[in-house]
Amino acid sequence: VIGSLAMLADVMGDYDRGKVLVQRSLAALRALPQDVRSSIALALIVMADLEINSGHPANARAHVDEALTLWQELEDEQHVAVALWRRGRVERLVAHPEEATACIERALAALRRTGDRNLEYMALADLG
Repeated sequence: VIGSLAMLADVMGDYDRGKVLVQRSLAALRALPQDVRSSIALALIVMADLEINSGHPANARAHVDEALTLWQELEDEQHVAVALWRRGRVERLVAHPEEATACIERALAALRRTGDRNLEYMALADLG
């Protein structure tokens, strides 16, 4: 629920409130005894989006990287692709075009393997 409220705050442009909500969500998730790494990674992507949309793309990098690591540990190829795509967006926004292209191309390869055409098209749009 908290994560959904954070996404709503993002859409409404209330980035600071969204960040607080994601931080609460992450604290609650990290305190759980069961394996909720995928949920933590999703919350980290929401936090990265909040940083990007609030004009602080460089702050998004650590969140995306942690999400990427978690999904790699889980061997979740589709979500690894999502994290790579987001990392490419971050790199493009902080003026690192070669790194952006490399990340998005890796994401595209994974998305093609998983067959997720919607995300593939969105990643292609970010490739330029």
